[in-house]
Amino acid sequence: MATSKVTLSPEFETEVLKYLCQTKHAKIWLPQMTDQNFDNPDNQIVFQLLKDFSAKYNSIATFNEMMEYFEIQSAKQNLKQDVINVIKRAIRISYKPLGGNVEFVQEQIVTFLKRKMMKILIQKNADKIRDGDNEFFDYLNKETEKIVRIGDIDMEAPEDTLVFEDYNARVKKNLPVFPTYIHGLNRFTAVGGFRCPELIIFLAGPKSFKTGLMLNIAVDYAQSGVPVYYIDCENGEDAIDDRIHQAMLKCTYGEYKKGVYKKELKSINARSKSFGGEIAYGYYPANTCTVNDVVNRLDLLKEERGFIPKIVFWDYPDLFLPIDKSIKEKRLISQAVYHDIIKFNKKRSTCSFGVSQTNRVAFDKKFISAKDFGEDFGKAANCHASFALCRTAEEKAEGFGRLEPVVQRMGVSAGKGRSVLLKIEEDRMLVEEQSYSDAVEKAQKRIQAGDDD
Repeated sequence: MATSKVTLSPEFETEVLKYLCQTKHAKIWLPQMTDQNFDNPDNQIVFQLLKDFSAKYNSIATFNEMMEYFEIQSAKQNLKQDVINVIKRAIRISYKPLGGNVEFVQEQIVTFLKRKMMKILIQKNADKIRDGDNEFFDYLNKETEKIVRIGDIDMEAPEDTLVFEDYNARVKKNLPVFPTYIHGLNRFTAVGGFRCPELIIFLAGPKSFKTGLMLNIAVDYAQSGVPVYYIDCENGEDAIDDRIHQAMLKCTYGEYKKGVYKKELKSINARSKSFGGEIAYGYYPANTCTVNDVVNRLDLLKEERGFIPKIVFWDYPDLFLPIDKSIKEKRLISQAVYHDIIKFNKKRSTCSFGVSQTNRVAFDKKFISAKDFGEDFGKAANCHASFALCRTAEEKAEGFGRLEPVVQRMGVSAGKGRSVLLKIEEDRMLVEEQSYSDAVEKAQKRIQAGDDD
């Protein structure tokens, strides 16, 4: 039955209160909640005691501290003994061990707070919507984005670090960096490659060989001893399987299907496996799956096959739905999915590569910028780094492409002349770094050959 109140269900209140009383993350939520979020009067009192204690002492009260704090407050208010007994009982219940799924409780708190804040935003501005100007709607947009980001807090994040105190521990901690086989791309970055929990986006126009680039990087990682997982949303399992093997052999589809390089393929498989590398792939229907579907499939792969990826490829993130199903606006959907992937990376200790399509204005542009992200410029701010695969019509005809930095939190900034030239042969699934001197030499040879004709 529908209710006019935005509140927690009575059956769920006790679990939420137990979560707030017993977890270190309660300090995140307490300032955003009020006692009116609870229907049970006893729960309201315990919550307010907990919130007051946290605000005064900047910590979550233990059971003994809460009981003592309540004794002090009850004495000040001259509460009757029967009331004191009822509240003490509620406190004891709130500190009993959590019986439910902590992650589920967190998700429900996030959902509740989003509903509550959205209701308040609408109530405060309902009378202004009809005559609102651009500035007013920009304000609404910013406030809505704040609400969407409520769930972006990483509950599994490690404790904060003291730079001086924790120096030795940080030096000893080996955070792996995964360079690609494209050395020019690595040079764009601050650390010479990519690492957890980064989300790296390759931006390109339609039919620019985005998937080909991703598969080449994935295959090279796997052959170098890194287990990778490739997520496909639109090609299909057979197509991805064929293209992976083509990328391994650098051969045409016909050559692969005829078994021309059967011995070479067997040798590559054996060598890659001996190094510890593997590439797994899975098909996820577009616009129906969330990051949680990937989590479930990877859990199954770990349990049944012992496969744990270190790098994940998303082809592509814009075809996923956010975990938070209440997000409906298209541009906010893409931003939420990016955040879901970054959270996934943190929990799984992985880094991720994905692709995104440019808008129509950028099609066939010589230089692609952050403004050319399809549908939403905000995506550029949410990924850790983005690189454009630029290919004009002339470059496609000549079998070339360029990787250009678009935006990075660390590393080389965007700018003309900062590019990596790629040799691209689509029929052979080949993407190789190319020096400009070699490209000029080949062009001269073609010109000379044409003159001879």
